[in-house]
Amino acid sequence: MSETRPSRGRPKGSGIDDRQQLGAIARLIASNPDLKPTTAIRAIGVSDPSVIRRLRDKFNVVRTELMQELQDTAAGIDAAKLVGPAEAGPDSPVKKSAPKGRLRPRTSTDRLRPLAALPLAEAGEARRASERPRAIPATKPSGKLRVAAVSDPQPAPPARNGSQRATAPARPSTPPSDEDGERAPASCTLTPVATQFFTTMLSASVIATSTLMAAHTTLANEFIRSPYMSLALRQQIALSEWAAGLVPLFPLSTKTAT
Repeated sequence: MSETRPSRGRPKGSGIDDRQQLGAIARLIASNPDLKPTTAIRAIGVSDPSVIRRLRDKFNVVRTELMQELQDTAAGIDAAKLVGPAEAGPDSPVKKSAPKGRLRPRTSTDRLRPLAALPLAEAGEARRASERPRAIPATKPSGKLRVAAVSDPQPAPPARNGSQRATAPARPSTPPSDEDGERAPASCTLTPVATQFFTTMLSASVIATSTLMAAHTTLANEFIRSPYMSLALRQQIALSEWAAGLVPLFPLSTKTAT
């Protein structure tokens, strides 16, 4: 039996980049010092035992550096809140607290900062320039339009005398009213061809109906007056008389109870 004990998990320094996961573990432990590294590793969503062991071993090695880095970052943020970025010099601890190789993500306040840093006069001038309407350049007429405008001048209206202007009264303009619509002649919606076709079809249907009723009446009269119907009626009468003869007639008793 071999006495050498195999190492658990992957060896340290295997080339896997775990800086983001180690930073997340360090932030969890910084927020809750009573939290254990294994619990913090499971809290970030890692469930593989080998990965948990690897991260725990790496974190135990660089734990002091990560915690110091978090403290420096927190101190730099607090100092930046107290001292403005314009007052902080190049050798101020605010700029030195940020670790090398890590850049703070740019936020919306950074994009708005150059506008806020402008003087009030320049900012007002820039705002007025942006709000000032732009002049639309006038389009020059083409050569054909120029020739047409020069060759076809509009005739000037004849001049009127002052007496004509005074004597000719201005015609009052009356707005259109509902009475104008009533005076207009009514227009027929149906054309003469459509009216004639409708009348023809109506008369044809009336004639066909009357002809059919007359034919039915004639057929019924002929059927009733036929010899077959007369023979059937005679046989029915004879059969009724024969059946009546089979029934005996009993005299009615005229006696009364005493």
